[in-house]
Amino acid sequence: MAGERLLLWQALHRRWDDAVLMGSPSQTGRDLWSRTIPTAGKWAGGYPVLSEELRGLLHATTELILPHRVPQRLPALVEYDRTFAYAKHLWKSPVGVPRRITARAFAAMTEQEQTKALMSCSHWDVRVTVPAGWNHVGLLPAPVTGDRAWVYPSGPGTTFTTWVGGAEVHLALSNHLGPWRAEILGGLLFEDGKPLAVPVG
Repeated sequence: MAGERLLLWQALHRRWDDAVLMGSPSQTGRDLWSRTIPTAGKWAGGYPVLSEELRGLLHATTELILPHRVPQRLPALVEYDRTFAYAKHLWKSPVGVPRRITARAFAAMTEQEQTKALMSCSHWDVRVTVPAGWNHVGLLPAPVTGDRAWVYPSGPGTTFTTWVGGAEVHLALSNHLGPWRAEILGGLLFEDGKPLAVPVG
C-alpha cells in the first residue's frame, strides 16, 4: 500500500509540484478537482450549480440501487469494488445547465438525432412497457412507492414510468432479445464535457 501511495504521489507531483496526498481519498479528490477547474474558456471559474429542483430530481433518481428482495439463503456472496466506475468521468461527464427536451421536441427529431441525444449525457422521463414474451431480467429501474429503493420489472406487459439515463433507454429500445417500448415524456440533455481532464500547461 505504501508503494502505491508513493507512485500516486509521484504521478501527481509531476503535474503539480505542491500536490500532497490528503488524509482521505475524498479530501485528495476534492483537492484534485479544485485544481482541474478551468481558468479560461467557457467554464472559466467553474461550472454552474444546478437548481435545487434538478439536484433533487437527479439525487432521487440516481441513487444506489439495492436489491428489492434478498433470499433467506444466498447461493454465493460477491463483492464488487466500484472504485474504478468513476474513471468513466475522465472520458465524458455532463457539464453545465441541461436543456429541457419535451416529448414533442424528441418526437420531432430524426432517428439519428434521437440516438445522439440518448447516447449523450442525458436523463429521461419515460413510460416503459416490458415486451410480450420477455423471459429475462428487467432492464430499467422503477421506483417503489413510499420507499427509496428500486425494482427492475421484468413481467411481460408491465408498464411503468421512471427517470433513467439515455444509454439505458437506448439499450432497452434496441435490445437484441426483444425491443422494449419506451415513450419519451421529457428529458434533460447536458453538454458532454471532460470536467476531470487535467488541463495542459
